Amino acid sequence: VRAGPAVRGRLEIIQALRGIAAFAVVGFHVRNSLGAAGDRLFGYGYAGVDLFFVISGFIMVHTTSALAGTPRDALRFLVKRLARIWPVYVVATLAYVVVRGFTAHYLGTGDGVLHLLKAFVFYPQARRGPPWLGFAPDEVGWTLNYEVAFYLLFALALLAGRWRYRVLAGSFITLLVVVPLIVTGHVHADAYGDYGLHPAYLELLANPLLWEFLAGVGIALLYHSWVRVSPAAGRAFAAIATCAVVAQYGWDLGFGYGP
Repeated sequence: VRAGPAVRGRLEIIQALRGIAAFAVVGFHVRNSLGAAGDRLFGYGYAGVDLFFVISGFIMVHTTSALAGTPRDALRFLVKRLARIWPVYVVATLAYVVVRGFTAHYLGTGDGVLHLLKAFVFYPQARRGPPWLGFAPDEVGWTLNYEVAFYLLFALALLAGRWRYRVLAGSFITLLVVVPLIVTGHVHADAYGDYGLHPAYLELLANPLLWEFLAGVGIALLYHSWVRVSPAAGRAFAAIATCAVVAQYGWDLGFGYGP
């Protein structure tokens, strides 16, 4: 069955945003090979990670909006999401280890094997140093720790059925506001700020990067609501966003990962 115009347009938009995010991240990692122009063009490419997190929140809501929220639904959701990333991630990580000549360390020492196991179960490598909390063997796998953490929270929220978004919001507020307040007495929006929480996974769950997934959830709920944006307003928003990007490049307004 051919999808209607609205569906096709929505999927094209999401794919385009994913492409922009991927291009930005790749550009950021190869910028030093492009000379001064590379740093100027892609110095802010790390923001593609933040965009990916927002997109992920949006997609999770959209793809599960018709689910009743049974335990089977939650399990199938989690299995499908992990099946999309885990096999590729494992193969890519092992290939990276072999190509870079790190086989003796990661497959021949206890510490190396532990690092690999942590990476493969999406657990932070270290307790300190947010937002990375230690680098995975392939160096960039730390972002998947946040992605999978969101999948877990979303799967648990699905069990609440029609109350899922209230439960999800409550879990985010608990982890990002209540827990830090109780333990440290303050809350911040700095992805590089360290609450000193234990274990490492709790520090990850309290990192402000998680707000970006919730932002994507909110955007998706707005998209599925009765609210409609006129073409003129849409063009105005697009123009404002374009000007904001140009301003960031012109005025050097980069602040790193996070909201």
